[in-house]
Amino acid sequence: MISLTNGGQAIDHETLEWSELGFARLPAGQLWTDSLRGVRITLTHGYESVPIVVEMIREMAARAEASPGGLVEARAGDISEKRSMTAPGVAGGIVLMAHEREQLNPYRIRGS
Repeated sequence: MISLTNGGQAIDHETLEWSELGFARLPAGQLWTDSLRGVRITLTHGYESVPIVVEMIREMAARAEASPGGLVEARAGDISEKRSMTAPGVAGGIVLMAHEREQLNPYRIRGS
């Protein structure tokens, strides 16, 4: 982390408490802002680019668009429509498929 502002005030990121899963807590007596976009973080990460993740997000968005609401089956009287399922009981949507989970393994934070 390079910098952090909370409600427009700079916070020394070295004073944060961190959980094992990456949750951050401000020092005693300080609260996170409840303003939308009120917390701004500048950071660097370990990858210049991650094109496989970008492509995966595009594919998930296309699945979600193809099946709004994740409907598996729609019925009106004698007419029914079934959509192809991407996971048991799920059509479209943003569910990661098994091969996508496997592709993300190299980027997984160890211990999670």
